[in-house]
Amino acid sequence: MSWLSALTGQRRVSDRYAMPKPTWQQKVQHYAPIFRWLPNYSVQRDLKFDIVAGITVAMMLIPQEVSLSTIMHVPAHHGLYTAATAPLVYAIFGSSTVLSVASGSEVSLLVGTTIEDIEDQDERVATGIMIAFLSGCILLLVRILNLSQIADFFSRPVMGGFISAGGLLIMLSQVSNALGIKFKSQDYPPATVYQIFNHIGDTNLNAFAVAAVSIVYLIAVKMIKRRFFPSPVLMQLFDSDSPLKEKGKPEEEERFIQPPTNAGHGFSLTDQQYTAYHAQNTPQEERESLADAGKDGVTVEQPKSKGVLLAIFLMRTLCDL
Repeated sequence: MSWLSALTGQRRVSDRYAMPKPTWQQKVQHYAPIFRWLPNYSVQRDLKFDIVAGITVAMMLIPQEVSLSTIMHVPAHHGLYTAATAPLVYAIFGSSTVLSVASGSEVSLLVGTTIEDIEDQDERVATGIMIAFLSGCILLLVRILNLSQIADFFSRPVMGGFISAGGLLIMLSQVSNALGIKFKSQDYPPATVYQIFNHIGDTNLNAFAVAAVSIVYLIAVKMIKRRFFPSPVLMQLFDSDSPLKEKGKPEEEERFIQPPTNAGHGFSLTDQQYTAYHAQNTPQEERESLADAGKDGVTVEQPKSKGVLLAIFLMRTLCDL
């Protein structure tokens, strides 16, 4: 490739200054990070946190995947397959500690729009599986070519608009189910709105009542969770009862809350950037919640016992469900 070096004006790096070639073990650890951290895994130190994380993810992921399967117009048990398979595969090939791996609402909407016109259920499921397989092949190729950095060139307003538009389209697609009306699917949102108003006289009152009660219930539970069940520090469930010992290791806390050294300008965030952002914003939200509670004459005390922390954690999880 000497002609390419001459064309680009680059000289070949001398072997004396060249970076050492990675060994086959390093290559395996690069593409499958599980072989990097698994040998250093401590059952006594890490298993208890993984159990809590697994229970939390399962309680949130299973209902989410079942609901997304309705958007994709496939049986609910296929959503359970996704909920069980995706985290297991990512545990082998991924290393992020803050990324939630599951079917996204936008992906479910796009796949559902593609296969909803297929009458036969088995053929519809098979088509969805083929779409998922081809998408996985494309993403694997993107990973091999290291093209994921392209996401840094998408600004946050652009990606925020895409995500917001996906949420609005999903809400619009569920209005017919909330009203209990049926009409042929439309290609454009204005046509869908027109069909909704055109068939609004055929509204099923029972379906509308269930939808209205569900929405009111979700809003009420969210307000109750924020006001009466503050977010507990789960590490206190496993450490000593003395709260002073929680602050006795500042060097470990600084490792997570220190500001990011390489601030990104695109949409993607590194684990360090996400953790710093969460550490900077979560206390502010909690202070606002405590201030709102103080205005109403409610005295909020920080629970200290492990039993109270565990009860609050379970109540917050039940409210999320």
